[in-house]
Amino acid sequence: ISSFAAYPTPTAYLNSPGTTAVAVTQGQSFTLIVSNLFPENEVYYDQLSGPNGAVSNIGPIGTSGTSSVNGAFSQSFSTAPWQVGTYTCVVYSKNMTTGFKMSANSNIIVIRVDAPSPNNPPTAGAVTPVNSNSTAGAEIKFTATYSDPNGWQDLAYGLFLVNSTINGANAAYLYYDRPSNKFYLRNDANTAWLGGCLPGNASIIENSYAKFSCAGSTAIKSGNTLTVTLALTFKTTFTGLKNIYVSTRDDAGLVGAGWVNK
Repeated sequence: ISSFAAYPTPTAYLNSPGTTAVAVTQGQSFTLIVSNLFPENEVYYDQLSGPNGAVSNIGPIGTSGTSSVNGAFSQSFSTAPWQVGTYTCVVYSKNMTTGFKMSANSNIIVIRVDAPSPNNPPTAGAVTPVNSNSTAGAEIKFTATYSDPNGWQDLAYGLFLVNSTINGANAAYLYYDRPSNKFYLRNDANTAWLGGCLPGNASIIENSYAKFSCAGSTAIKSGNTLTVTLALTFKTTFTGLKNIYVSTRDDAGLVGAGWVNK
């Protein structure tokens, strides 16, 4: 008759060695890392408590003989079907042949599943300079900010338009695509985007009214805010009083206030 003391108790961690408790947003995944397995043992993890009470015998999640190397393995689990709440689980091993339990219930892990944050609309913030007398052929560096309560990673793009009205035709109309980290300039007829250059790249994008320097432009992301610096040169064909309009959208399609006149 064997005792628990004769066999090693599996060591269980969450996401990284040494971590036995983790908080994840509902729908995200966590990784269970198990080591110190006796050869040919199955590893089980059973829920001891959760939002709806205990659910026992979740079942085997891997074996030292087939799913691991040197008595260890890892497996990811999605929390998409899980309810919000805290789950306490135990990890133990059983003999694959006899089904006998080979380790004590001493390996406790805790997974806290949090509700996703609500998606809030982004906003187009400050622009500098907003009042300037520009000379055709002289470069001006504009700075514009775009913010999202869910973090800058939630932003899809930032738009920057210089024209007398909200019209992308015959204008200096710029588009920064956050996922690709590229700048674009609209063509004269407002039918297509020109270019696609990375910030700092030695490229020039131009239409008949403005020239955009990628080399002199930047895109800085921090916290909830995206700040772009736009190096623009207006041509002699682009004269008269102009306004600056900005707009932004997030990955879910929310656009906040739409076009804002700065």
